Formats: sequence, C-alpha cells, structure tokens
Amino acid sequence: MSCGKKKSLHARERDTPRVVTLRQDFIETVAQQHDTRRFHFLNETGLRLDACRGYGRAAGGQRVGQAVPLKREPSLTLIGTLSAQGLGAVQIFEGALNYERFALYVSQFLAPTLRAGDVLVLDNLAVHKIGGLREWLGERGVQVLFLPPYSPDFSPIEQAQNGGAHRPGAESSGPARGRTSRCGLD
Repeated sequence: MSCGKKKSLHARERDTPRVVTLRQDFIETVAQQHDTRRFHFLNETGLRLDACRGYGRAAGGQRVGQAVPLKREPSLTLIGTLSAQGLGAVQIFEGALNYERFALYVSQFLAPTLRAGDVLVLDNLAVHKIGGLREWLGERGVQVLFLPPYSPDFSPIEQAQNGGAHRPGAESSGPARGRTSRCGLD
C-alpha cells in the first residue's frame, strides 16, 4: 500500500449540522428529478487581462523580472452555463457582476436558451437572488435551485473552471467557440 501526498481541502463550515442538512436536502431534490440532462449550472468568474504570475523560476541567486502595465486594465466577468449539452449562454461583461448586469444576462442571453422543464442551478452569490428572478423563470416553466452553502463540489461548471478546463486566452475548440460575446464593451 502506498501513501500519497495530496490532500483535498474543503471549508470547515461545510461540516456544520445546518450545512450538512442543506447538502443532503439538495441531493434528495436532485435525485427526484426525472431528467438530469435538463440541469443547467450557472457560474461566473472574474478575469484580469493584465494579470501576471506572482512567481517564476530563475537560476540560483537570480531574480525573475517581468514588465507589467503601470495602468491596470479593467476587470472582466465571464458568465455562462454548463449542461449535458455543453456550454451555453457564455458572455463577458466589463467590471464586476451586479444586479443590472445579471438581469441583462438572464433576460437577453440565458432565458432564450432555457426551455420549460429545465432546472437552473445557481450558487449563493447575492446578485443571483435578484428580486423576482425565480418567479420570472418559473412563469416560463424553469425551476431555480440554489446550491447549498460551501458546496462548489456540486457544480460541474465550478469544477471545470477550477480544474483548469477554462483558461483565459487558451484556444477553444469546444461547442462554445464563436458564441462568446462581450457585453458592455464598446
């Protein structure tokens, strides 16, 4: 038997009785769905085009140097969904995601890709809880589920982003290629 060195970490708060119960309830809710291919997992991530690595390699006693812009570029927000059919409704916004940008994204880009009977799974970001969202999508036959707190492991799109499947600037050959647009960037 060999021992490995890798350790999987998770937030300690995930082990509280309240969160354990919420996670179990979420699992039971998902298990009751007849067609898990109808699930669409939404996630967003911030990007900096002028970001550089904080570390580098150099010969012993030498420092690694790198030129960086003096003026910082604006941050970007990448938002999209992942379902059994692949990536969907991928958009890029300039700046951080706020209620106005999220409402625009849902009404103009996400809603047209969802059908009655679909399930939209969101994390607990405050802007995802915009007033009337659940009702508005419900009128269109779309169920909204929120992930339990401290549960990014339940979201495949979160796993894909954190696992390196999405790297800014990397060439894409997947189904979303050519369908990404930049909103609010004139």
